[in-house]
Amino acid sequence: MSLFSEIYEQPQRLEELIIHQYNQIKQVAQVIKQKEIQMVLLAARGTSDNASRYANYLLGNRQSPARGFSGSLPVHKLSNTSKTA
Repeated sequence: MSLFSEIYEQPQRLEELIIHQYNQIKQVAQVIKQKEIQMVLLAARGTSDNASRYANYLLGNRQSPARGFSGSLPVHKLSNTSKTA
């Protein structure tokens, strides 16, 4: 499998994820609402950094695919150069 074939699979994989994980996505959105979460802090390194960029987009976007979740959250992402204790 090449990088290009993986890229072209993304729309189909995303559709499958939403179809199969819709209830879990909805539950997460409900928890965010119920607990009145005010902000999200993302910390990632390496390949998970790409996933955190996408999470940053989803959580901070008013048109989030997590239906039932209206509005956006302030999302802060630690840089890869941040030091941890």
